[in-house]
Amino acid sequence: MTIDSSTYTTTGGKTYTRHLLRESYRRGAKAMKRTLANLSHAQETARTALDSPQAEGPW
Repeated sequence: MTIDSSTYTTTGGKTYTRHLLRESYRRGAKAMKRTLANLSHAQETARTALDSPQAEGPW
């Protein structure tokens, strides 16, 4: 599982940042990504804790 962060700008000039908790898996020979949670509105400390190496578990 990883946290996928990206920033994008709309045609109106507003800038948004999204943070998604994602996992990758295979469907046949094709690699796919599944979004598990939208962390965009979570506090920065929560996102940092999830992204730290200690947060890795048996999954």
